[in-house]
Amino acid sequence: MSSPTLHPHGPALLAGVITSLVAYVAGWLGMVPVLAYMPATGAFTFSPDPDLIAMSYYGLLLLGGVSFGVGYLATRAVTATRALTPGAARALSRVAAVIAVGALLAVAVVELGERSHDGDGDAAPRSENTVPASLPGAG
Repeated sequence: MSSPTLHPHGPALLAGVITSLVAYVAGWLGMVPVLAYMPATGAFTFSPDPDLIAMSYYGLLLLGGVSFGVGYLATRAVTATRALTPGAARALSRVAAVIAVGALLAVAVVELGERSHDGDGDAAPRSENTVPASLPGAG
């Protein structure tokens, strides 16, 4: 039985995925600032006005994408001069799998844990991206 071969960019790709997941979840949970677009004013900001609608999804994607690039390039710089041992590569892939599952669980815990019900049984959304109280139809 032959040992599995490792893709030359495999460790760097896994490190990029790990850093991207960690940064995306940290931004989603509010642990790091995320760039948000304010359509009413046409401005981008890291501290949106709570009375206006803020769109932060693209900021989360940008945060994850930049983090992927940083993790990938940093690992490529380290592994360019020396190859990763098969044991270290396996450990890196296991860490990536654990962090991916952990990220999914963090999202599930926050979404399910913060569901508060008002009098009519509707669940309140988790994010601050809700309809501002100053707009008609806001409840």
